[in-house]
Amino acid sequence: MHQLMHADLARAHLHERLADAERQRLAAYVVRVAKARRAARRAERAREQAQLRLRLLIN
Repeated sequence: MHQLMHADLARAHLHERLADAERQRLAAYVVRVAKARRAARRAERAREQAQLRLRLLIN
């Protein structure tokens, strides 16, 4: 009986640790996606600025 309870507790603890790790992975992914979107917006603005400068130079 005691061994079964101990095994259940160990299993619950492992499950909790796995769930925590999964949450951390998801949070890290969300941060990476947000940073990538910001970088993409920055790159798009830089491209637009470069195009504008080229147009002004050509005309």
